[in-house]
Amino acid sequence: MVGLSFEATPDPVAASHHAIHQAGATVSSALSALQVPPLSAIPFIDSPTARPGRWAQCLAMVQDIWDAELFVASSPEGDSGLLVENAAATNDTRAKLSERLPVYLVSPPGEAAWIREARNPSCLYPTPNPSANSSRTKRTREDRDATEDQSMQEAPSATAPGTPAANGAASSSEATTDKRPRPSAQGDGKNGSVGLGLNHPVLGQAGAFAVVAKLYDATAGRELKVNTLVRVVGILQEAMPVASGNDAFAEEFAARNPEIVKRLHVVQMRGAEEWEINPATAALVANGGQQALAEARQELKAVLPGVRDMLIKYLSSALCDDTVAAEYLLMCLLSRPAQRTEGGDAIGKLSLNLVVPKEVSDSQPDFSSQLSKAIENVVNAVVPVELSIASLNARELYPKKDYTLNRLKAAPLQLAGGAVLLADETRLSNGHLAERGLRNVRALSSLAKQCTAPLDFQYYETEILVQCCPVFVSKGSKSIIPADVVVRIKPDTGLKLQKWDSYNEDLLRKMRLAMALLTEQGEFDISEGASKAVENEYVAARKSGQAKDGQATLQSWLALARCCSRSFGEAVLTPERWSHARQLEAKRAERDRR
Repeated sequence: MVGLSFEATPDPVAASHHAIHQAGATVSSALSALQVPPLSAIPFIDSPTARPGRWAQCLAMVQDIWDAELFVASSPEGDSGLLVENAAATNDTRAKLSERLPVYLVSPPGEAAWIREARNPSCLYPTPNPSANSSRTKRTREDRDATEDQSMQEAPSATAPGTPAANGAASSSEATTDKRPRPSAQGDGKNGSVGLGLNHPVLGQAGAFAVVAKLYDATAGRELKVNTLVRVVGILQEAMPVASGNDAFAEEFAARNPEIVKRLHVVQMRGAEEWEINPATAALVANGGQQALAEARQELKAVLPGVRDMLIKYLSSALCDDTVAAEYLLMCLLSRPAQRTEGGDAIGKLSLNLVVPKEVSDSQPDFSSQLSKAIENVVNAVVPVELSIASLNARELYPKKDYTLNRLKAAPLQLAGGAVLLADETRLSNGHLAERGLRNVRALSSLAKQCTAPLDFQYYETEILVQCCPVFVSKGSKSIIPADVVVRIKPDTGLKLQKWDSYNEDLLRKMRLAMALLTEQGEFDISEGASKAVENEYVAARKSGQAKDGQATLQSWLALARCCSRSFGEAVLTPERWSHARQLEAKRAERDRR
């Protein structure tokens, strides 16, 4: 390993199988004994350098959690199903059984193209040449001969990537005797299990991947929740062929064992933070830890006025050069639900309804799609959803349990932390909403108000938390979904701004980093001066009858002021930021009166 400054277990499958057969060994101790390479040296599962039987990683969202499965941890014959797909079935009563939890992971829904492109596909970790029987399995001479023949055909080396030696196969059923072509995890799902394909929340998402993670930590499995963003490091394996059948059990088994999706046997799994998605902030932490992230936020303050102005101009160019609407959109994109009240309301989020003038929508039918692309250039993920009578009645926008397949069917409202939901209502017309359409509207309303979405188990419903930024684009009038703020777009024909699609990559990188650093962090306070200003204005509004909703009006004012402060990189509301937020509201109200 010349030139490498780290040590790692070169053949983790063989090492784990050796460790599990030692006296007193457990699955936990066998996995803990493995030396994991640094993240910078581990390829992502969708990288061309990722190989079966080798270290791989992914940053993904938990789409579904399945029932635990049994496998043979160790047996007198030396077989083991640890870190491999073959469960090493045996009739020997002395064999030790264990459980692992399959977790269905998908790439963050709506993941921006610039994030996929920034992902480094190269791996610094060399692939050694493990012995063909390193996994301590007993195979027949015919199996070995067939494996060696195929290895010679595929590559000049007997340990070419993808062969059983590289896979760390545990038995003859893992050998590459199955010569059928295997679709990759990036496949379109047409040959997938029982019509679900990748079962990704965003249909047709470019570069989307899915993987079945096999979790050996029971405690971590109990704490895992749907929609959680996780960082996983483990051993990549191919799916095993599934025997065909026509009965209901065979259909369910095929759905729970999709051949188009690879497996990742988990050695390490932890909850991931939003900053890990952005390559720039991830690099900061990798080089200097969390302190580097805090220092970067402090350094940003010195240049923030210019960067903030650039962000507003950039967003304005996608909003008919409307700087007021752009400022509200910026605040929405930076907002996150940081706390929840006893009533379930989310504090820190800001849902936004952008009302496009009818003449603009008619002359620019692609207004929403262009806005979606502009936003995607500076945020981690955007999920566009078209809202029409037909689309609302056609499919559920929320995840729903399919008891025939025993899987959770993915839906657009399954969103990872920080994703922007851009709901386009500009094609919405008069019509009849069926029961499904009405439930979709209620689900969108819940998302806008509380940042939650229903999880439909048919016999009952529960809610999942969704850390997203809801933006609703309507034509001529307010959205059918009540939002925190409604902004009527007012085109500024006299302002000739640089168009969003002409910004160079250097400027885009600066704006992406600024967006990541300015995002809501959870801690917020109100200065004494701002508190006095808020009190005075609220008392005056109550006396004049402008604060008709009482406490709700005050809460909406404070929510907007909080988001305004965040857009200036501040975690304390000052009189200056309070005044700025109130001036914005005055401009917005003037548009409503017109």
